[in-house]
Amino acid sequence: MRIENLVFYLGGVVNAHDNDMLLGRLQSKCRTGTTIDNLITEMCVEGYSTGRSNMTSFHKNLQEKFGYHGDWSEFMEDWCCHLSLHEDMLNFIEKISLTTRVIFLSNTNLLHWEYLLRVSDFRLRKFESFLSFDLGLMKPHSDIFIEVAKQAAIKPEYSLFIDDRKDNVDSALTCG
Repeated sequence: MRIENLVFYLGGVVNAHDNDMLLGRLQSKCRTGTTIDNLITEMCVEGYSTGRSNMTSFHKNLQEKFGYHGDWSEFMEDWCCHLSLHEDMLNFIEKISLTTRVIFLSNTNLLHWEYLLRVSDFRLRKFESFLSFDLGLMKPHSDIFIEVAKQAAIKPEYSLFIDDRKDNVDSALTCG
């Protein structure tokens, strides 16, 4: 099998993300009685990772619905507290990219992407990136894989998708 394209997911592959840390930090700055489930529902329903809603709206909703008491600057710190870069993996990907096309595909929002760019010293910018907030689509839905193949002009049968979640890999497999 010939591999022409490596499509990497960011979270869990290129960067670590401790979602429990993020949720705990947000919850600690909300009024008593706010549950982790409340916060997860707010994040998922409003579509922050698909770009349907922006992060300033999320911050405002946290303040209004859950009494979150951080200003914008504090919210940005809280919102990105759980992210860190896998330096060794990024170094490895940079080496691979000398001989094979590398593409990033990720469910993320603009604030997380901008944070990862900064902590990578903008090294992530070297690569083609297809991000859920730009595409309006999210994994594991197969439409995102079809759209990335179309926009990147790649053939799925010559591409290897690397992710830390089986449901995302299974969905990619259905597309070729």
